[in-house]
Formats: sequence, structure tokens, C-alpha cells
Amino acid sequence: MKKSNLMILAAATALLTTGTSCSKKLQQDRVGDLSINLSSESFFDAAGTKAVDEAPYKNPDNYTIVVTNLNTENTILTCKASELDAEGTREELKNLPFGESYSIIAYYVGDIRTKNAAYSKTDFYVEGSHRVTIDNTKKPVSISCTPNCGKVNASFDANMGTYYDQYYIEMRGTKAMKESGQVLTFSKGDTDPWYIKIDENAQGGTEKIDFEIYLKVKEEYQHMDKEGNPLRETTLTGSFQLKRNMSHRISVKANYTPSTTGDLGISITIDDTTIDRDINIDIPLSWI
Repeated sequence: MKKSNLMILAAATALLTTGTSCSKKLQQDRVGDLSINLSSESFFDAAGTKAVDEAPYKNPDNYTIVVTNLNTENTILTCKASELDAEGTREELKNLPFGESYSIIAYYVGDIRTKNAAYSKTDFYVEGSHRVTIDNTKKPVSISCTPNCGKVNASFDANMGTYYDQYYIEMRGTKAMKESGQVLTFSKGDTDPWYIKIDENAQGGTEKIDFEIYLKVKEEYQHMDKEGNPLRETTLTGSFQLKRNMSHRISVKANYTPSTTGDLGISITIDDTTIDRDINIDIPLSWI
């Protein structure tokens, strides 16, 4: 199974210097080096429209590396991956104390404000991290960096304009949206996807997205309600599960059947295109 990720290889190698019979002194004399090697692949495996140029996210040199000593809580290195030497290290990563633990984080984002944004059309945040403890063995560590979001697009069939004066989709429901009070809107002219933040503690990296489709039918296709009043506006609701580093497309199409009652319905297809499979859900919706 193909994976979209950024792979970071951190090797912790401890070097044993001349010691004494005192075990405490021996431990103090042990030191180790860290070396970091970065490689990257694509994100969001699903084909389709891209609102963001993903090329910079695939270039390891663009990533920022942060190494922190967890024992002292001091950050010993912050630099671009391009600033590492040919062996993936720097002086700050050499002769590290034996037995101490380090956090290695690599991330990339065009605008750091995107890290905490509920959604964006222009940017997304990618991060990976791992911990390593310096000892007398070589410890290769692999870190998978993935976007903190899922990608969602909506498409309205060309026939929508035949039957409706107005139509758009609103989405809400993620933790970030609830906390910010924000609602994402796909207008009828939108063609670019949104990158929606998924909470880092979400089970399985998945959050529920609730959507509402607002429709205002043209007068010649309007219904009458039970009291004989014209019915031109309605809201249709639904939901789907959005997972980190996956793409979804909601396709909306009008289905009109000429009859004495002028039936006009909506067909909604949620295309959940993942690394593993395609899931298509058809939800027939009609006027009441």
C-alpha cells in the first residue's frame, strides 16, 4: 500500500570513551551522535483538483527540524534540513550525553498560522516526530510526517443551474470548527478544495463532517406544500467521516422527472477516495 509521508531517519550512535571502575563516571563519559536523513513523497493520494502547490511539501530541504533535550527541556537545534551536512548532522548533534532523551520534530508549512486554522484553501501543515534515547547501540528511528488535515472538494453538476437560482454547501462539525465557531462554505462557483484540520487526538485520525446543502428552486419548478403554498427553498443534510491525509469529493446533481407534481430531486454522491479503496455513497433526496 502506497503511503504519503515524509520519512526521517534518525540514527543515535553512542561512543564509549576511556572509562574507570566507577560506573557513575563511566556513564558520564559516554556520548552519542544524532544524524538525520530526510526523504519525502506526495500527499493526498487521490487524483483531482489541487488548491495548493504541493511541490514545496515534497522537498525535504524546506522542512524545519527541531531537536529538544527532554531531560532539560532545552532546544539544542532548530534549523532547515538543508542546513544539515552531507551526513545529516551538525555540531549540535554530536557528543550528546549518554542516557538522555531527545525529541526530533520535522515540519513544513507555508504560513505558520495554518497550523491552528480550522481550514484553509492556500496552505496546510505537515509534521512528524519521534523520541530517541542516547545509549551504546545504534538506534535507527523512522518518522512519518503527514498533513494535519483532510482534503474536501465539492462539485455541482452543470444541470443545477437549469433548476435552481441558488445553491451552496456549508460544512461544520470538527473540533477546530466548533472551537472557532467557523463554518466552511462551498459556493456554486467554487472549484478548489478545502484542507480541513483534523484534531491530533481524534480516534483513528478521523472526524465527522456535517454538511447542509441549501437550494432555491426556480419558480417554474417550485412545489406546493400540503397547504398549497409555493415551496422554493429547502435544506438537505448529511455527514461523512474525514480522515487525515485523505481526499473526499461531494458531487451534487439535480434529478428532474416531468410529472403532474413536477418532481425534482437531488442526487448526492460522496466519493471517499483513499489510499486503499473508493467508497461511493448515493443518497437520493427529493422534495417533500
